[in-house]
Amino acid sequence: GDDVMLVDEGLSWSPDGRSIAFARTICETDPCLNLIAILDVASGSIREVTPASAGAQDFGPSWSPDGQRLVFWSTRSAAGDPFRVDLFTIGVDGSELARIPVGLPSAARPEWSPDGHWIAFEGSDGDTATGLYIVHPDGTDLRPVSIESQGVGRPAWSPDGGSLAYSTNGDLVEVAPSHFVSLLEIRVIRLDGSGKRSLIAPPDQGSGPSWSPDGTLIAYRGSRAESDRIWVVGADGSNPQPAFGDGLIAGGTPDWTATTGD
Repeated sequence: GDDVMLVDEGLSWSPDGRSIAFARTICETDPCLNLIAILDVASGSIREVTPASAGAQDFGPSWSPDGQRLVFWSTRSAAGDPFRVDLFTIGVDGSELARIPVGLPSAARPEWSPDGHWIAFEGSDGDTATGLYIVHPDGTDLRPVSIESQGVGRPAWSPDGGSLAYSTNGDLVEVAPSHFVSLLEIRVIRLDGSGKRSLIAPPDQGSGPSWSPDGTLIAYRGSRAESDRIWVVGADGSNPQPAFGDGLIAGGTPDWTATTGD
């Protein structure tokens, strides 16, 4: 069914709802490694997908819509640069590991588009400009969607592939006399950069947006009255409310699953 589920940030449901990809910490070596693994929901079995290599830190997998490949971000090509991360794809069977040559010094938090033609991600020019970008899986046709000086959280595609939701730190807000903070906003934007608007803005704040399969709702991790809960809001920003009433305090990030497998 169209159920909202609690997951930790970085978990990704397979399109058929039978598997979950995630970053698994392996401490058989020093330092520990983070490798992409897949959990079979029915059996509970886990298998590692990315190969173990010295210093490998893989994060945030996202499935291709055909269920055959994963995109993730990693330090695998950092060559000792602690600030360098890149995008990679790999077959779910562990074959054909490939870096996506986006042409930016840093690329992270990728999400595959519903039609498989694009990957949205947070990119940095290595200086001060960080933004939301899209690129084809082979690294061609890089396009900036929105430049955000305060960084970009993991983007979420609308089901029709025409818009992206993402979190970013907004402008400084005076929350008490002479006390200013930058709160996390959720923004929605079309792929051509038009129509950008704040879905969640101060004094509320939110992160980890996830669209419902029919595109009418967005679930997010939000804070209001100092309570950290999963909220659901209309994709037009209407009627924000706790997803599970007022009784559940949650520390995870929401995700929707349209199928649960047979």
